[in-house]
This record gives sequence, C-alpha cells and structure tokens, in this order.
Amino acid sequence: MPYLSIVQAAEATGKSPKTIRRLISKPESQSFITREGEGANAPVLIDSSYLASVYPMSLQAEGTDTPGKEPRHGSDTDSQNDQAPPQSEMERDFIAFLKEEVRKRDEQLAMKDRRIEDLTEKLTSIKLLTEGEPAEKSKSRKWWPW
Repeated sequence: MPYLSIVQAAEATGKSPKTIRRLISKPESQSFITREGEGANAPVLIDSSYLASVYPMSLQAEGTDTPGKEPRHGSDTDSQNDQAPPQSEMERDFIAFLKEEVRKRDEQLAMKDRRIEDLTEKLTSIKLLTEGEPAEKSKSRKWWPW
C-alpha cells in the first residue's frame, strides 16, 4: 500500500494539510500512520487506502480552488479531452488502487446476487412444501412455572 505525505494527501483529497494533520492526530488513525525516519521531525506518512476510506479522493481534473494556484488544464485541452492522462506516479497508483477497489466491489455484488437467487429458490421450495399441510396447533402454555 502506498503511503502519502501530508502535502500529497491534501492534494489527493482536496482537503487542507491542517485537515490531514487533524486526521493523523486521531487515535483510530495511528495504525495507518508511519514516520519516514527517526525523531520528532521525521516526515509523517499516511496509508493511501485508509485516507481514501475516510475522505473521497479527487484528482482535481477541473483545476483547484486553492488561491494562488492555476488550474491543471488550459482551455485548449479542456475542449479536446474531458480528462487529461495521469501526470504523476501518485495519480497512476491511485487510479490503479481505485480500479482494484471497483473490481472487488463488483465481485462482492455478484456474490450477493447469487446468494439472493439461491435464498429465493429455497424460500419458494419451502412455501410449495408447506402449502398443502395444515398448520400445527400450538399448545397454550401458562406463563407461570408452578
């Protein structure tokens, strides 16, 4: 699993570095955080899959809302393509990660559908078997034990 620095995580999610630092400081996030090197000043890295589960990742294809930064695409390339090809290794890794997550989700949905069909068939067969039989009378029991 690739790890991202605070700045990379902020760019990937569209959140501010301060928001990513707040996430890192939460106790439940500690198992997904590592330090690059020793000491208190070592850069902090966060697991990209955990980050994607907490904040939706955005590649910011339309540009960025951060003041002082220019959009990624010029107006001439926007008319040609809706989305430019990935520029960095981080973007390629993230796209590969998302494709793998979609594949896994599709497999889970297919398994769920098969299970629903199987249960529906079993329920239908149980109904057919029990339709002709009279219902059993239940003996009334008293609620007191003595």
